[in-house]
Amino acid sequence: MNYPDRVLIKARAKERVLDRSFGVLMVSIAYLLLTEWISTVVNLIWTNPLTAISDRFSESMDTPLDQVAAQGSASDASVTMALSSAVTYARQLLSQPSQEVLLFVFLLLYLYTVVMGYGFSFYAMRTARGERQGASSLFDPLTMAGKVILLSLLLTLLVGVGIGFFIVPGVLFYYSTLLVPYVLLDHPEMSIFKAISAGWRMSKGHRVQLFTLEFSFIGWDLLGLLVSNLGYNLGRIFTSGEALGTILSLACYTVVYAFVLPYRELSLVQFYDTIRPQDLRVEETPVKADN
Repeated sequence: MNYPDRVLIKARAKERVLDRSFGVLMVSIAYLLLTEWISTVVNLIWTNPLTAISDRFSESMDTPLDQVAAQGSASDASVTMALSSAVTYARQLLSQPSQEVLLFVFLLLYLYTVVMGYGFSFYAMRTARGERQGASSLFDPLTMAGKVILLSLLLTLLVGVGIGFFIVPGVLFYYSTLLVPYVLLDHPEMSIFKAISAGWRMSKGHRVQLFTLEFSFIGWDLLGLLVSNLGYNLGRIFTSGEALGTILSLACYTVVYAFVLPYRELSLVQFYDTIRPQDLRVEETPVKADN
């Protein structure tokens, strides 16, 4: 079995990012503008109905949780009342035509973000392999949007079910399917179930290595969190609302992750290419680089 060298993989990924620093950073910033910035602006203008329902559910559960803290358990009546209140609120909210439209808008926004995430992975794959790609490659997975969305939903469901079984199975499922999107992007002719099977087979014996590779970016994530919180707090100093703080937080996030996102993604691609079995290499369909 081929065991990738994490340090070497990250060094190659960083070298690739720095070698084409301007182009990579511009595509990364374009990706963040097209996803994180659009989502943030939409959320500042409108409130996601699902967020409102979630907030109402949390408020309704305050009483049962207080009972648990004070008595060690909550009465069935308080739990039933809390759930009934949340369900009633959800029905009333979603019965409004404007909220139905908003729910549809936020659903489209979520699906669009999912597809664009695969677009960034596609860009990273081609860049890691020495092809010169532009920001237009972010939109290439749109031609297989149906497969991408269905695969993403299935993987989310699989990991969610695993987390429901005491978290550990969810972590196992996550690292068992982490490389599946690259398989589908490499072989769009594959069915999603075949891609899941191939990705699962590839990850066997490498799950701990995938975990350590992702965990090695914890320092960058902490830096991004620190800088984002700093931007948010600075914004709150000058205004009483949250809008400026949110925008400054996202701007600081963009500065850090314009480098971290491609660095992380190229590292995962390098890992994938290192352990990719021969049968997947033989079937690979070449993709032309942008002019």
